[in-house]
Amino acid sequence: MKFTLRVRKFLKNPLFSRRQMVVEVSHPGAQLPTKTELRAMLGKIYHVKDESTIILQKFATKYGGSQSTGFCKIYDSKDDLLKNEPKFMHARMKLIEYERPSRKAIKGRKNAGKKTWGTHPRKKK
Repeated sequence: MKFTLRVRKFLKNPLFSRRQMVVEVSHPGAQLPTKTELRAMLGKIYHVKDESTIILQKFATKYGGSQSTGFCKIYDSKDDLLKNEPKFMHARMKLIEYERPSRKAIKGRKNAGKKTWGTHPRKKK
């Protein structure tokens, strides 16, 4: 598959121990490459040892196709990624195992919450 990458708005963010940028992907006559292919290409460009520290998100194809734009974050280490990213991103990237609660448990918690009033913690019956 033939595609080209262009990086805009590159920023080093030492507070989160990461590099972040907007990525434009040009893919004429084809669909958007998979995130694993994009991760491999960005890992090669930025000399990343562990490709699981690269997060790609919010990709959208422009009207007419053949060009997509998204956001990329490259963390310095896996520990920094686990510390700064939310749990759903860990689960999405398969860094942790996420087990969704059962439907009955979700509904039970919702209905138990209806019985309490205000924000003060009260004894639930």
